[in-house]
Amino acid sequence: TAYEIHERLVGSEMCIRDRYRNQHFLCIYDSYYIEASHSNHMGTADLGYKQGQITIKGWTIEIIKMKHKKIAIIGAGFAGAVITNRLLQAGYQVTIFEKSRGTGGRLSSCRIGKDSADLGAPWFEPTTDQFRQWLIARTDINRWLAPHSDFSGLALDPRTVYMSTPRQNSLTQNLIKGAMLCTESKITDIYKDSQGLCLRRESEDIKYSYDAVIVTTPAPQAIPLLTLAPNLHTVASSTQTTPNWVAVISLKEKSGV
Repeated sequence: TAYEIHERLVGSEMCIRDRYRNQHFLCIYDSYYIEASHSNHMGTADLGYKQGQITIKGWTIEIIKMKHKKIAIIGAGFAGAVITNRLLQAGYQVTIFEKSRGTGGRLSSCRIGKDSADLGAPWFEPTTDQFRQWLIARTDINRWLAPHSDFSGLALDPRTVYMSTPRQNSLTQNLIKGAMLCTESKITDIYKDSQGLCLRRESEDIKYSYDAVIVTTPAPQAIPLLTLAPNLHTVASSTQTTPNWVAVISLKEKSGV
């Protein structure tokens, strides 16, 4: 299958898409764009990632040096941090624009005196084995058997959850190491010029152009940024979000709970 030859060529994590089932696939490895199409049956080979086109047992494989080297990412939440990390590993130059003062998004944290508090998701509770194994493999994630109870005080079965240490937004901070982070930078528009894609930050234009821009904000914030991508604009406009409330309470004395 295309997936098998893809595993041999570049590994599964950098796959962009696998289209036409076994007939065609696209992927990125390091700074190379690789496209393979199948005529009769599959074959495998060690290509060495050289530019050019070769045919192996019915596979026509085109390897082209990537042009998209400068990438702008809007949003330094979990989604933005993960894709930043993968792009950095692939050799891209990544700049992140975040409207808040720090990273995290729905995993943000704040300091309260000498302590800190998580303002978003207090932990991860993975529903897939792939995400669970990714969390377990990270040294900045701790496993916790969390006791909990209902509002009547009745103890419920403990839940296995995972937490970033020392606070939740530490995970996003670690993932984006190596990228340029611009905080308190609210992007209001994405437009094209002769050099590529450009960004407007509130009332001023950013004097740089990018080969690609990736929007990782929640759907309501993404809508005004997707005018150049009508299909994505439609998806974002039709997405229903579910609010999640978090209360941070500071006590003068220990509660005993």
